[in-house]
Amino acid sequence: MRTSVAELLALLDPERSAARVVAGSEGGQEVEDVRVLFSLALPPAARGILWVLPDLDSLGSVLLDTLLLELHRQGAAGLVVPRGQVGPHGRLMASTRLLAARLDLTLVTIAIEQLDESLRTWRRHIDALHLADLKRVADLKSALLDAWLAAPSLEAYLDSAGRVLGGRIAFADAAVDPAVSEQPYRHTVELPWGKGLGTALVIDLPHDLDDEVLPDLLRHVASLVAMRIDREVVAIESNIRVRGEFLLELLVSESPGGSVIRAAEHFGLDLGRKHFAALWDIDDFTTVSHRPDMNEVRILHLKHDIVERLESSARRRFLRVWVLPHSDEFVLIAESEGRDREPNQAYAAMADLRADLQQLLRSYGVDSISAGVGFAYAGSGGLRKSFEEAREALLVGTSQFGPDSITHFNDLGIHRFLYGWMSSPRSHDLAEDFMRPLIQEDRHSSADLLRTLRVHLNARDKSAAARQLGIHRNTLNYRLGRIEELLRIDLSDPSVRLVLHLLVRALPEPNTTHQN
Repeated sequence: MRTSVAELLALLDPERSAARVVAGSEGGQEVEDVRVLFSLALPPAARGILWVLPDLDSLGSVLLDTLLLELHRQGAAGLVVPRGQVGPHGRLMASTRLLAARLDLTLVTIAIEQLDESLRTWRRHIDALHLADLKRVADLKSALLDAWLAAPSLEAYLDSAGRVLGGRIAFADAAVDPAVSEQPYRHTVELPWGKGLGTALVIDLPHDLDDEVLPDLLRHVASLVAMRIDREVVAIESNIRVRGEFLLELLVSESPGGSVIRAAEHFGLDLGRKHFAALWDIDDFTTVSHRPDMNEVRILHLKHDIVERLESSARRRFLRVWVLPHSDEFVLIAESEGRDREPNQAYAAMADLRADLQQLLRSYGVDSISAGVGFAYAGSGGLRKSFEEAREALLVGTSQFGPDSITHFNDLGIHRFLYGWMSSPRSHDLAEDFMRPLIQEDRHSSADLLRTLRVHLNARDKSAAARQLGIHRNTLNYRLGRIEELLRIDLSDPSVRLVLHLLVRALPEPNTTHQN
């Protein structure tokens, strides 16, 4: 609800010259309410209020100037004073009018005998505007609820609710579309409860509502969004849980029982046919999940969207496909169709799927995803074998080739013998314990000793290692000497080098990008 001093003055009979602006911005200030001031003590909330001072007799010019300064400080809409009988401006001195003009504070004089009727006229106008705002908010709340009931998803509801309000609703951390023009009134409100508790919404409105009704509307929008989030979270969690439980039972059961068979039938999975498994894993998921913008709900939506996108993309390439979540990984099971499921064909299909995922991953700020692929086998036992091959290919492949890699079990070659070592938590602990002197040295001095050791072990000679590290060969020799000193080893001993190869492979690689 908004009006202006000029609009209020226009409500009075112009022939009676009831009131006129003598200083300020010609009555352009916006008015939220009109109140009578019975003393110089202003209430704490004077912003947007047009104050009426009914008596000037006991008020000197100094006190009046002080009042004007306080009204300006609190952002009042203006001040109305009675027009005296002496002179065209009564008791108002030129200095007072000049001060009001300098402060750009609207100062209105009014005939004393017309003050009461003018005040009643203004109050009726303000009340009418307030009632109109209440009705508008009630209509908006009803339309927002209708949109909530009709929207198929949270995203669709945000769009439809924005149209109802004539503006835009988005999460505070969402990218703003430059094509969307800025609305003149922007509000930020946090979701009050549920899974999205604390998540902030940005609500752009094409109009400003009265301060008494606006908070109610914003709370209504936030509550509906919170309910929609909880509704979607329950549906996503239920879907992921059902798929995950089926996968777990399928992979651990030595022979499929009745529940596994019934679940397989529910998913349309014929266990008598040949299937292969591909295991997908978001690279550096721990870092992604701990980002400030990745709350529990957003992580859940990321997993759900990956399942949906993988499954829809894979169904364009295979006859029958199922994507099942497994902890923070995703298992793709595809029915084999013969020769086109050879390792090179399976790899090419997975590369296409990864390309289809790129836009989705970027929208969540995820840089890369890796995959391991197993051979196709018949039966539930064969599917378990393919899954284990896919897991081995994923683990060894990311260790060998880095993140954003796709590795088929067939490509591991002799490296598959490292799987048992690298998949063991005990191996990681042993490697980290032995390499701790290098890790601490790197942390305190940026010596890059651990990377130097990795490159040196894999390079054909010292010159190649120095070129790869971008350092002089003398610098490389110094680092290698420091490594021998800290670890108390002899790098020229072949047996020592073999153990070191195993140890560095049990430790996580630094982030690099590689296409296998």
